[in-house]
Amino acid sequence: MASAALYSLAFPRPGWSALAWLALAPWLIALHGRRLAGRLGLGALWTFCAGLALGPWLPAAVAGYTQQPWIVGWLFLFGLTAFTALPFYLLFAAAYRPLARLPGGALFAAAALVASELARSRLLNGSPLYLGVSPGGGLGYSQAGVLPVVQVAAWAGVY
Repeated sequence: MASAALYSLAFPRPGWSALAWLALAPWLIALHGRRLAGRLGLGALWTFCAGLALGPWLPAAVAGYTQQPWIVGWLFLFGLTAFTALPFYLLFAAAYRPLARLPGGALFAAAALVASELARSRLLNGSPLYLGVSPGGGLGYSQAGVLPVVQVAAWAGVY
């Protein structure tokens, strides 16, 4: 939960982008010694905590806009998180321990996280499977105000 809170603080508001470089460490440490079921549980917990931390405004906005009870807004937030993020971060959580055990495992684990975010973006935006959903909250976007990182992203992409 601390990891998800730190993750959300790295985004433009409040804009502590340096936290992005540390935010995942508590989650990765928690994943490291777990069996598959534990990693999947921690992956789901992290995903929903991050979704809540990044979009606390969404339930009230949905309920107000649609003139529905507040529970509709909360169900929308959890449904959106489950649809746009959960499968991808669960795949990462499942793959983390085996990859981390390989020689050079930190690089493989980092690549797996980037691949999960890339897959999330490509499957939900700009593909034949386009579903009209923008998968916000990708870690690279937390660096939008850091000029050197943005310049690298201009050449290499946000991932």
